[in-house]
Amino acid sequence: MCGRGPEGPQLMRGPLGGHGALGSYSEVSMQRGSLLSARAPFLCSLLLGCGADGAAPSEDTGLHDRLVVETGGGIGIMAPDGGQRRTIAIGSDLGHALSPAVSPDGRRIAFTGTKAGQLDLYVMDVDGSGRRQLTNDLAQDLDPVWSPDGDSLLFTWTGSAPGSPTMLVVIGTDGSGRRELLVDGWGGDWSPDGRQIVFTGTGSRVRGLYLMDSDGSHVTSLREVCGSTCEDVGPRWSPDGQSLAFTRLLPDGTETVGVMRVDGTGARLVLPDSYTARPVWSPDGLRLALTRLVGGTARIYILALESADTVSVSPGETWEFVSDWAR
Repeated sequence: MCGRGPEGPQLMRGPLGGHGALGSYSEVSMQRGSLLSARAPFLCSLLLGCGADGAAPSEDTGLHDRLVVETGGGIGIMAPDGGQRRTIAIGSDLGHALSPAVSPDGRRIAFTGTKAGQLDLYVMDVDGSGRRQLTNDLAQDLDPVWSPDGDSLLFTWTGSAPGSPTMLVVIGTDGSGRRELLVDGWGGDWSPDGRQIVFTGTGSRVRGLYLMDSDGSHVTSLREVCGSTCEDVGPRWSPDGQSLAFTRLLPDGTETVGVMRVDGTGARLVLPDSYTARPVWSPDGLRLALTRLVGGTARIYILALESADTVSVSPGETWEFVSDWAR
């Protein structure tokens, strides 16, 4: 049996052949204990699958520190440097997976699946198994975001009829408990503590960023940060809950990336360039992943916030959009 004693990994005592005279019983016991301690990691690994330090293997099979990407068909997964790429199949009955998002524990992925002209929400395990359809209607169900406790999804609902409003809706990850939070909002994101939601206003609201409580009450505008000459959209909450990243649209069509405090102060543009798709935070809050249109391709870049340096992590000719960064 593998375990840890006060001085390191230990095995249950058993017969052990010696070499040479060992002296008294106590000396034999001490030498046996020392030798077993030294060999415990190897034996644990050989017999019981323990790690190199003698610890039992981790049962965590989730995604951590991985970029989650929209590709041509399935869901792309890769390391932040662009390596270790693989694709999660979504099923032959679905055309595309849009806006894939990883659960807080890294074990499940929510996404919008396209099928027979519909855009519905799905959840599945990160290995592609256990797929469950959460919605089934003619509306467009887009941009799912996990609640911090992993029990619910926030998404954008747009009705199929002309003039239908856009709403922010919450639904349980089993498809139950659907609640309409707010009319005329889209692209929301939960605060890390689950108490607030940041979103982009639309319809009757002047387009820009807004905050509200997670039950849809106490809506506060952050639009004055941008003023009347620009629009801030696609907000994402930082892992520490102190900042927001967003895309700023300027009158000349330029798109820039900005960061500001949650109260709207300290706004600064960190990347004045033509980037699309809202930025997503790294788990440590020091970088952003973004998608940029370059010469007819869509490529993913990593931006270091302190230096504003960017590096492409996509191959030369590709079309992929970053959607999430697994914690």
